[in-house]
Amino acid sequence: MKKIYLFAAAFLLVTTIFAFVAFKETIVGTWKITYPGGSQRTIIFRNNGTVRAEIPAEHFTVEGKYKMKGDILYVTDSTCGTGYWAKYKSTFFTNDSSYAEVIEDSCSGRRNTVDKQTLIRVKN
Repeated sequence: MKKIYLFAAAFLLVTTIFAFVAFKETIVGTWKITYPGGSQRTIIFRNNGTVRAEIPAEHFTVEGKYKMKGDILYVTDSTCGTGYWAKYKSTFFTNDSSYAEVIEDSCSGRRNTVDKQTLIRVKN
């Protein structure tokens, strides 16, 4: 009986420790946005600061650059003008899900695609 209590105490201690370990928020990776009608967008954030957005239903891709400063995602792309940097607040729920909300973006196509959307990380 004493062994069971020791095991339970050890399990509780380990569980408590891991409950307070912060996950590392990183946008690097492949993400999907799924819209109410079922259409999807894939966004790939690379380590080198480049981003690729893929819209399979429209056979469309766009390349650009991004940078993260704190919880602000800055993005620029060839469709909206490479000199114009949009700003989005990125709220991570976990390291595998993030919510994007526009701060500043005059490019309606990108804004309509990204604003108020949840991005889910694609696990390879």
